[in-house]
Amino acid sequence: MSQILKGKVIQLGVQYAFRITPKPSLTNGEKTALESALKTLSPKFGDLFQRIDSDVPKAAGGGALLFQAFRQYPVESQFASGLSFVLATDSISVLLITFIGGKNTQFVESSDRLLVPQWNEKMQGLMYKVLDVIGAKGNRAGKIYELVLGPFLPEEKSIVLESLFGRIDKEIGSIQLQTARFKDIGGKLFNIQSVIQFEQNSLNEPFRLVCKVDVNNRVMEEVLDPQDAKRVWDTADNVIREHLSEILPVEI
Repeated sequence: MSQILKGKVIQLGVQYAFRITPKPSLTNGEKTALESALKTLSPKFGDLFQRIDSDVPKAAGGGALLFQAFRQYPVESQFASGLSFVLATDSISVLLITFIGGKNTQFVESSDRLLVPQWNEKMQGLMYKVLDVIGAKGNRAGKIYELVLGPFLPEEKSIVLESLFGRIDKEIGSIQLQTARFKDIGGKLFNIQSVIQFEQNSLNEPFRLVCKVDVNNRVMEEVLDPQDAKRVWDTADNVIREHLSEILPVEI
């Protein structure tokens, strides 16, 4: 299986997630302050940020959207837009794409494009600024690792399906495997949620795999400040490679 996966990673990203106490709305002044905080996070981060206000009723995590921003990533001779920051009524999320179009992005400041550990501290600083602006507190943190692999040839379908999903069915166009593991680390309980999805648009076309692993503190805290969140993100970095080797043995 590892030989089939070799060299198949086409996109990598990490998402920093922070659950917060309810924030029902934002003032115009708070939106402006948020935009300033994002632009000062890093010269690499702020130059292509676009502020987009939204009244969409629900965000990905279930809360109403209050503020979101996008940035652009160079892919060959064009640019691809990606969601980078989302503030909902109950959460904060920051997404960094670290590898796309066969190249590392500007967020990779070391040789590690999976963990990008130097951003843990930067995100701690950003979360302090965001919480100060919106007047909320945190109670759960998580780091989500996102991998896209492909393209795989149609004739590789059987071995991929059998190795990852335990079945062989040439008519399958989409299948998903979701697992949750509870792990005690240093006396604290962590939740490791994994999703592996097989996607094929047509039975005779190449296909791809999408994998997401979310590592977070299982028990909601009454108050989890950004420094505590960084400890969760550091812990996630310490366990993700071993976990990936068990569910998706891919070289990154």
